[in-house]
Amino acid sequence: MAKRTVYFYDIILSAKGQSRAKGNTADFSTHPKSLRDIASHISHLYLAGDNFLHKGYTANSPSNYIQDFRLEKDRAIFLINRSDPSAPDSVSSDPTTKSRIVHKKPNDHGGEYSAHIILFLDAYIGKNQYLCIFESAYGSGLNATTIHSYIGHIIRHCKKQLADNYKIPNINRAVDKNGDPLMVHHIHDVTFRGHPSDQFVKDLENGQLSSVELVSYSGVGATWDERGFVKERKRTVTLEPSADLIGDTMSALRGIRNTITKQHQEYKQIRLKFVTESGDTKDATMLSDTGILEAPEAYVKKHSLNMGLIKTNSFDEIQELIIKKMVSYI
Repeated sequence: MAKRTVYFYDIILSAKGQSRAKGNTADFSTHPKSLRDIASHISHLYLAGDNFLHKGYTANSPSNYIQDFRLEKDRAIFLINRSDPSAPDSVSSDPTTKSRIVHKKPNDHGGEYSAHIILFLDAYIGKNQYLCIFESAYGSGLNATTIHSYIGHIIRHCKKQLADNYKIPNINRAVDKNGDPLMVHHIHDVTFRGHPSDQFVKDLENGQLSSVELVSYSGVGATWDERGFVKERKRTVTLEPSADLIGDTMSALRGIRNTITKQHQEYKQIRLKFVTESGDTKDATMLSDTGILEAPEAYVKKHSLNMGLIKTNSFDEIQELIIKKMVSYI
């Protein structure tokens, strides 16, 4: 069995109202639903027999689905399974007797792997940022990119199946002939933000800043040509740290954040490069208002799951031993 690892992320929900209907067009930012509301929709559909299947684009592409789900008071627990038709057949052997058996997959079957996901339903930063921890086996394909994408699919599937729950009044206050508000689609987006490992934070604290870039998205969408084909994506300010700034990185970053808070609140992110004591160059992103670090995937906080009783890569129900171990690492 491949080694299983627990990963620590935040999910950040955002939303917009959108409509392309004639006489009722819209495209505006708005508040997302709470994760608790979305989890109740997931539970409703799952209990009705929906497994939220997300099939691949080709016959040999992996498919992901919810094998098991449980909604609790303060968290939603998923067992996500991934069926991969391109996975090789497994082989078992007994060298003593020179016996070897190839376990050939039946037609239309794929090699299967499982991941547990725990979403905590109370926002702990602002109103829309929630803790998400998940575990999976190395090489299963159930990595952060896949989990992020599949959570987005789950929310889109809820919108498709429960359409009336994902409509909001148009921001322009338009009404129909009966005086009722014209409704538009309530579309959600999910951002995945990795928790930095202790070693990553230590490397930053003791390292040397080599580059600092402030990022503003206040002008997103502004046009820079007469026909409106060239639009602004972001604005940046590049800062040059002194070569003498060694080992006092966090103090310098606090100073930058204080300046942003007092004079330049439009700069929401600080992107930085630093050199560790061992000479490695690393990247990081810090939120200007909270000082929270976002780590690249290679440096996300993680723990190995030492579960000697777990003998398979796939499960048919939530494994309570694994859930208990995952929570113990928080």
